[in-house]
Amino acid sequence: MFMNRMNITELLESDWSADIHEYIVTVRGNITEIDNYFDWYYISCNSCSKKIVPSNGVYTCHFCAKECKFPLVKYKIHVKVNDKTGKTTLVLFNVVAEKLLDTSAHKLFNRLSLESNNVPPQIQSLCGKEFIFKLRLNNYNFKEGLENYTVSKLFIPDENLELQYTTRKEQKGKKKVEDNIETKRFVKGRFNGIGICYC
Repeated sequence: MFMNRMNITELLESDWSADIHEYIVTVRGNITEIDNYFDWYYISCNSCSKKIVPSNGVYTCHFCAKECKFPLVKYKIHVKVNDKTGKTTLVLFNVVAEKLLDTSAHKLFNRLSLESNNVPPQIQSLCGKEFIFKLRLNNYNFKEGLENYTVSKLFIPDENLELQYTTRKEQKGKKKVEDNIETKRFVKGRFNGIGICYC
């Protein structure tokens, strides 16, 4: 949960190499809002899991090049997340969302007509909760510079582990500074005529 830990501003302002195709980072933040502009679910092909759209009541998968008779409803929840440095949008796909909500998108979808809000209460209940998000960055983020970072895993923050991580990080930083100072002293001493070898 501490792999390549960044805050949101560091994530948004990072310069990524064009050679990188995928990179994993972790971000700690609070879910503040469910962004339902793109809906919280999508209809997918039961063979390849790609999104499919009906035409005249028939679902045809363009990737599989065939009619899909048993389409699946899957999660694709866009959440607004912030920390003390900034805010961004993350996407929870089916595997992560189903584990988090402990129910399938299909079940929530079937209750849609009974809900007063387009976003089911189970999903709305995520607002105000804090998580550590493991993000899988890809070309969509690197080359296009777009947000909507894909969440590959979620962790519930453990303050004891967070404290240990922060302490280790500070100690590493302190040791690095001390090593740099020691190196500068050594180099300065050598060039002041101490222990210089001309062989």
